[in-house]
Amino acid sequence: MKVAILYASMSGNTKLVSDIIEKELIRRGCIVSSVNLHSQESNLEELVADTDILLIGSYTWGNGKLPARMRKFLSYHLKDNKTHFPMTFVFGTGETQWMHYCRAVDEIKYHLKRHSINVQELSLKIEQSPLNGQENKVLYYIDEIMKEIDKFELK
Repeated sequence: MKVAILYASMSGNTKLVSDIIEKELIRRGCIVSSVNLHSQESNLEELVADTDILLIGSYTWGNGKLPARMRKFLSYHLKDNKTHFPMTFVFGTGETQWMHYCRAVDEIKYHLKRHSINVQELSLKIEQSPLNGQENKVLYYIDEIMKEIDKFELK
C-alpha cells in the first residue's frame, strides 16, 4: 500500500510526528513518501494521485490559524487544480496553553469535507512534541488508521 504524508512543520514537532508515522508504516510494509510543504511544492499532484492513503499534518499558527503554506496547498489542490485525493487522515501539533488547541486539524478537515474529499473523522492532536511521552498516542493513531483501511480493504 502506498501512503503519502504531506505536512507543514516549522519548529520540528509536526515533522517528528510525521517521522514516527512514516517509520511505523514502513515497518508494517507500506511504501511511504513524506514531504514537508515548507521545503517542497513541486510534483505534489503526482504524489497525491499515485497514493492509496494520504495523511496531512500541520501545526497551528498564531491564534488558531492554519499556516500560510498549508492554506496555499489546500487552496491550490482543492479549488484551483481540483486534485483527486485518496482516503485522507489529518494530524497536527499545538499547545493547550492557547485558546485554539490544534485548530489546524479541524480546519483542514473542514476544507476537505467542503470539497467532498474522503477525509476520515479519525484525527490526531499532539501537545507540542510527540517525544514528551506521546509516542504511544501516535502508534495508537496508526493502529486505528489500519483498522479503517481494513474496513475498505485497501491493503
